[in-house]
Amino acid sequence: MLTAMGDTLRRIHQQCHDKVPTGGRDSLWALLLSSYELRLRQYVNDIRAIFELHKTAFDDMVSTLFGALDEFPSDLDRELGDHVIALYSQICALPAQQMTVSDFEAVIWKASLMLRLPGFEGRLRPLLGGSSFANNLYKCLVQLAKPKRAFDTAVRTALAFSTFSCVTVQQGLPGPERLHPEPASQAHSRTSKSPSLPLSVEKSKRLQAYEAAANSPSNLVPDIFQLALAFLAPEDCNVGHKRLMPVEKQQAFELLVSLRNRENPRPGTCAYYAFGYPSASNDDEAMALGGLYATLLQVEGQERQMFEELWVALRDNALVDYFDQRGWQCFRREIPCAEKFLNTPPSSRETVWRLIEFLRDEQATEPPRALKRDYGFHICKTREEVIFLKDMLKDLLASLGPKKLHEACIHGRLQEKAVRAKVTIKPQYRRLLRNHYPYPGLGYEKFKDEYEFAEPLFKRPLRR
Repeated sequence: MLTAMGDTLRRIHQQCHDKVPTGGRDSLWALLLSSYELRLRQYVNDIRAIFELHKTAFDDMVSTLFGALDEFPSDLDRELGDHVIALYSQICALPAQQMTVSDFEAVIWKASLMLRLPGFEGRLRPLLGGSSFANNLYKCLVQLAKPKRAFDTAVRTALAFSTFSCVTVQQGLPGPERLHPEPASQAHSRTSKSPSLPLSVEKSKRLQAYEAAANSPSNLVPDIFQLALAFLAPEDCNVGHKRLMPVEKQQAFELLVSLRNRENPRPGTCAYYAFGYPSASNDDEAMALGGLYATLLQVEGQERQMFEELWVALRDNALVDYFDQRGWQCFRREIPCAEKFLNTPPSSRETVWRLIEFLRDEQATEPPRALKRDYGFHICKTREEVIFLKDMLKDLLASLGPKKLHEACIHGRLQEKAVRAKVTIKPQYRRLLRNHYPYPGLGYEKFKDEYEFAEPLFKRPLRR
């Protein structure tokens, strides 16, 4: 694909300067659609989920725009409203799995057009009647428009620079072509560069649910576990995976099963936190991290050895050294927060990482005990209040970042920082942005004993 990309960019350059109708733009667009295919399905499913979650607000907007409830015409943004309604029609007409290339092209162009509207983000919130609906839809539209932005940038660059008359495209820095390189000190000279992290393919929760329904569990699940069992020692093969000991072996097996299914662990699972996924700031970093773990485990004939090395490194809090020994020092560049997270013992980590995982688990309403102490969830009396607090903290995290949010936590300034960051706070929920300041150990995974803040927030578990 990289060779084809380089050839396509060269043809685009020639098309402009030599006036030769090479069709390079069509080829580039086809390549981008192919490379984004899985993520496009995820983005479409995510937007469908947003419309389903906020169906009442969307229906109210449609009724108001068409004057069904008022005697006088609505003062809502009709231009933007028409675009949102058209987007809904395109997204929800077919399941993502049944959409054709032309269907994906249509929604990409629609998202790109909407993002170019003057003041789009500011106009979206009053139209949809809620910050959660507007913010989530805006973020998904930005992701959906990525192929168009990549296409426009590549075309402009190829037309502007003469160097594109002869171009070679590389993914990351030059490195060994093997899946499992030797340590850099042995495999390369001092002047050679480390390889770029491989990418894993991650599916959304709704895509996972759709595929689970489309495929018979009796055919799918056993195959995945059967493949994963090849990584276990003989004495562990007949032990249920939830009974593997020590617990790090169980977490590593959970990671392995997810990777064998070509996806990353989901937020809320033990492997997600243990292997550093909260430190990934976006989808690209999460896929790079998953790709790194998958590559380290893919050594033909050495499955058991590689699996044991991984869980032992996790147990000894030595994953960073493990990456370095295998020649993957470049993970520091591609996932900047991962080194600090993985080097810090679990009992000494900042609870902002636990918060990030909880915020990414859209359906979770029972917070971990550290978050009840540190981020105001102890004040929530209903699951609806938990959801509102999660939305406020998402906005605050996006504005401050993990480091400054942690500082606001340990100094008891969540509410103050939210006001300064202009986070939308409904008056009745302002009280939720208070923690147990100045409680000892605030902001860190430290507790007096195992019972401290361990009582569930709600007596009955939520049925999913």
